[in-house]
Amino acid sequence: MRRSDPLSYISYLLFHLNEKKENLIRLRNAHSSINSLQSEFLQYKPKIKTPELSSSTWHGESARRFVEAREDMDFSYKDIAHSQMDTAVTMIEDKVTTIQAEINSLETSIANERERMERENQREGRA
Repeated sequence: MRRSDPLSYISYLLFHLNEKKENLIRLRNAHSSINSLQSEFLQYKPKIKTPELSSSTWHGESARRFVEAREDMDFSYKDIAHSQMDTAVTMIEDKVTTIQAEINSLETSIANERERMERENQREGRA
C-alpha cells in the first residue's frame, strides 16, 4: 500500500492488525478444544480392552481375529491420540507464534507511522 494518504495507510494496518488478532483468538480456541478432545479421547481408550477375554471365555479363530482387531484399534487409537493430535497441536502452536510476530510487526508499523505523522505535523506547524 502506498503511503500517499497516511490515515489510509494506518487504517490499512489497523484492519490487518484486527484481522490477525481475530485469527489468533480462533487459533487459541482451537488449541484449547483439541487439548480437551485429546484428554476426553484418551479417557475412552481403556474401553478397547473390555470385556476382558480369556481362553476359558472365548477361544478359537473368532477369538484370535477379535483380539487382532482390538490390537489394531489400540494402535489406531494411540496414533490418533498422540501422533495426529500432537501434530495438530504443534501446527497450531507454530501458527500462533507466527501470527503473534505478525501482530507485533503491525503494531510497530502503526506506532512508527503515527510518530512519522506527528513529526511531519510538527514540521508543518513550524513552517
